[in-house]
Amino acid sequence: MMHIVYGYDAVLPTKGADSEQVMNTVASVSRAGAELELLTVLPGKDAMSEEELKNHYGVHGPFRIEQMGRAWPISRSAEKLAHAWRVTRDPRIGGDTILHTRHLSMASAALKRGRKVLYETYRPWPKQYPAMRAWIVRLLSNPLTLGAIMHSQYAADAFIEAGVPPEKIAVIHNGWDPKRFEPRMSRQQARELLDLPLEGGVVTYTGNVSPNKGLDILLDMALLCPEVTFFIVGSQGRGPLEIRGESIPNVHFIPWQPYSMTTRYLYASDILVIPPSLRALEQAGNTVLPMKTFQYLAAGRVILSGKTPDVVELLRDDYNAIFVPPGDTEAAAGAVKRILASPELAERISANALADAQKLTWDARGQRILEFIRERSEQAA
Repeated sequence: MMHIVYGYDAVLPTKGADSEQVMNTVASVSRAGAELELLTVLPGKDAMSEEELKNHYGVHGPFRIEQMGRAWPISRSAEKLAHAWRVTRDPRIGGDTILHTRHLSMASAALKRGRKVLYETYRPWPKQYPAMRAWIVRLLSNPLTLGAIMHSQYAADAFIEAGVPPEKIAVIHNGWDPKRFEPRMSRQQARELLDLPLEGGVVTYTGNVSPNKGLDILLDMALLCPEVTFFIVGSQGRGPLEIRGESIPNVHFIPWQPYSMTTRYLYASDILVIPPSLRALEQAGNTVLPMKTFQYLAAGRVILSGKTPDVVELLRDDYNAIFVPPGDTEAAAGAVKRILASPELAERISANALADAQKLTWDARGQRILEFIRERSEQAA
């Protein structure tokens, strides 16, 4: 059986999408047949058990979780380096064991100790930080680096253009868990459970609530669509967006919700929004083909998005989504009104979205990751 150690330099649980992605990845790869251990950072206090962490994230699988060392609350950089040092010196990593990680520093430390590495990222690092290109190419070209998994072709192209051998790169999109979307609900059923009005259009965003996500455009859209209710789910305090939203009566910020409740908001909606802005992709650079894309598809609702280079890998205009020019508030507001005025359009796009979601589950991803590792291991032998 293939043995994989996943090194992740964060304290669990967190509310970030990266920890959800890691937990679902290790769970799906373990269900696909690998022996897998997740090595993460031990909190200073109130550590959750392995079972509690799995329940918190709603994942299942035969993988094990070990929390090592201690968190460094003063310095995140020091914490990353300390965890890389601990993990790469762990006696479980050696021989044919593969170290799977999202962190370049951990991958580099492992290679220096002669360990096999599988790297994974959603970030187009060579494009964002040109000074790192030569180092990244050397790291990923190392014979001990089996390969690199990219969450999008957009990210993969940045590495290939920098000089990383294309055969070492696999684009394996993220996924969704069908169990989290059961039972299926109509809009009315979900609205009743959430105690929301049964009539009227509802537009929803779920995820990290930050100006870097381009959410200002949602507030602008709400001003142009006063008859539509806008939910922004995932607020973690009274920040600049929440303060501005207080003066817009049809905008409602909802605190961060557990996954079961988030799904209800998706089902209660007519339209699910990926903010039609280039800010998250090209300016902040911290969002590429966001994970909400897969949840939105799985919910079987109309997705409204900007036509950006990352989302076009999965979404098609007037097929499983509606595109508007990024940054064009009037076009976005017009699209909201057009979708709500045309039940036939909404029904067709929603059905196509749900159909496309069926091949994008976490289990399908776990199988693809193991296939890629086997292929690369055979080529490296």
